[in-house]
Amino acid sequence: ADRIGQQFHNHLLDKLTPKGRSPAPRYVLVVTLTEARQSLAVRKDTVATRANLIMRASFKLILIGDNSVLMTNSAISANSYNILNEEFATLSAENDARVRAVRELSDTIRTRVAVYLDNIN
Repeated sequence: ADRIGQQFHNHLLDKLTPKGRSPAPRYVLVVTLTEARQSLAVRKDTVATRANLIMRASFKLILIGDNSVLMTNSAISANSYNILNEEFATLSAENDARVRAVRELSDTIRTRVAVYLDNIN
């Protein structure tokens, strides 16, 4: 629904279908992304100076036709970034951590789906 979701969708689509979409797909992958932040380093005046961006992807592989759920799984990515005095720099660092998380999660999901499909064939 948002920009990071679109980036995640595009990364995952590129990894799962590098030759383009199938004219007759057999599966649907449903993914839900959630995000949280965790302060890591805190100065004596209780101001955080480093944080983790934790992104979780819950996903289901569904067989088209009978809508049976073949696989349910989740993946987590934690990426650290600095909290700086300059707000724009902090937002940029946080966004970079978000992009790294999306790439990592798309790789993990691709691998898990590939292993699952290889084992059932």
